[in-house]
Amino acid sequence: MTLRPLDPESSASTNSATFARGVAKLTTAKPKAASRGALHPGGARGGERAKSREPAGWCQSGAEGECTLDHAFGTPYLRVPFALPDGPGLAWGARAIRLAFGALDVHFCGVGPEQVRWLEARYRPCGPLNGVQPVQVNLHRAPARAFRDYQERCPTASLAVRYERQQVSLAGLYGIARLGALAAGARIIDAWLPPGGPRRFILAIENFLRVAAAYQAVTRGGVMLHAAAACREQAAEVFCGHSGSGKTTLAERLERAGFAVLSDDLNTLIPDACGRTLVQRVPYAGLIGRDRPHPAHAPLAGLFRLAPGAAEANGEGGMLETLRPAIAALSLLTCVPFVGGDPFWQDRVLHNLEILAGNVPMARLSLRLTDEPAQVLGWQAA
Repeated sequence: MTLRPLDPESSASTNSATFARGVAKLTTAKPKAASRGALHPGGARGGERAKSREPAGWCQSGAEGECTLDHAFGTPYLRVPFALPDGPGLAWGARAIRLAFGALDVHFCGVGPEQVRWLEARYRPCGPLNGVQPVQVNLHRAPARAFRDYQERCPTASLAVRYERQQVSLAGLYGIARLGALAAGARIIDAWLPPGGPRRFILAIENFLRVAAAYQAVTRGGVMLHAAAACREQAAEVFCGHSGSGKTTLAERLERAGFAVLSDDLNTLIPDACGRTLVQRVPYAGLIGRDRPHPAHAPLAGLFRLAPGAAEANGEGGMLETLRPAIAALSLLTCVPFVGGDPFWQDRVLHNLEILAGNVPMARLSLRLTDEPAQVLGWQAA
C-alpha cells in the first residue's frame, strides 16, 4: 500500500502505510504522462488551473512567516506530497539526552551516537527550568529519496506548515515533523529526518524547535516576534518588522553606537512573576546577537514598528508616531511567526498582544539611511 497524496478537502492524515515503504514505491514508480482529464495532486484536471479549495490552515510559511495557500502538504520539499505516518517508525538510536534551547528544556529521544555528539557540541546541558514544561523530541528515520535536493537554492529556515486543531505538521529541506500537545505549548515533537551530516541535522532540529518555542511563548502569556531588540539602560527596546524592513540594518547601527543587541531576528516577550515583560532572544536565529556575550534577556521598555520608506516619502528626517493600543496589537500580529498564522490560536495570540500593547507604549518608526537611530529615538550614546 502506498502513501497517497493528500486530498485538499480532507482534514487530517489517515494513512497507515509505513513512511519508508510508501515513499519507496512512489519515488521508484515511472511517471505517467498527464492526460487531458487526469486529476493532479491539487485536485485540478489536466490543462486547468487548480482551484483554491484548500482547507483553512494549509500554507507554505517562509523564514519570515508569510503564508501562501498550497494544494498539498510538503509540496516544495518532498518529491511526492504525502501524509505524515501514523506510527512512530524506526528510531535513529537508543540514546536520550536533555539539553537547553534558549528557554526551552528539551528531551531528545531515539538519538544515535553521532547525533548525541552533534547535539552536545551545539547546546548546553539542561536541568529543570522554573515554570517551563519540557519539550520531548522523538527522532525517527526517513529515507533521503523522499526529499527534493535543493542544495542551497532555498532558504534553510523556510517551512511548509499544516495547521490542525490538535497538531501542526511541518516540512522543510531536511526533515518533517508533527507537533503535538499544543494546548500545553507543543510539548511533543515527532521528527522524521533523512541521513545527513551535522549541519543538516541541526538546521532541521532548530527549525522545529523555533516553532515549538513560538507556541510555548503563547501558553506562558507572551509571544514570539520577528523583531530586533537592543538594550538601553539595562532594558530592552524591541523593533518589529517583516522581512526587508531594516531590522538587521538598525541592529548593526545601534551596536556600532555602543548598544547591546539581543537579536536582529527573533525574540520572545514573556511576562514574569514580578509583572514585567522579559525580552529574550531566540537562540541560533539572526545574524547579530547570537554569539555576543551580552545578557540573553532584559525587561521590556518600549515597542516600535518599523515603517521603511515613510521618512523618504515625506521628505523628512526620522519619524516617530505613537500608536493606539488597538492599532499596536494588530500591527504586532503581523510580526508573530508560525503561531500567528494558526487559525486555531489567533484569538489567544491577539489576547496576549492586547495585554502587551496596553502595558507598553508602541510607536511607528521610520528612518532614512542618513539618520542616526539613537538620535531619532532620543537615546544618549552608550
